[in-house]
Amino acid sequence: CLVYSSAFTVALRQNKGLLGDTGVTPAREVLERHTARWWRRLVQAPTVLWLARDRTRLNRWLDGVAYAGLATAATLLMVPLASPL
Repeated sequence: CLVYSSAFTVALRQNKGLLGDTGVTPAREVLERHTARWWRRLVQAPTVLWLARDRTRLNRWLDGVAYAGLATAATLLMVPLASPL
């Protein structure tokens, strides 16, 4: 779980610079390359970013994914502490 925590912390710091709206390779451009039907797109590029209505502004989505990952990792770190075993 510590590995996930550090990975999502790094993602939170670097996502916007790499995949953000003005990043090195914007996620918008990557998503625009996939023009097939929704199921095929999801298989080719599995990401929750397909749920974004406005794909020109994905910075908030990238932060949200990183924060969700951090919250999940933190929860998994705390659950064994609450267990009676």
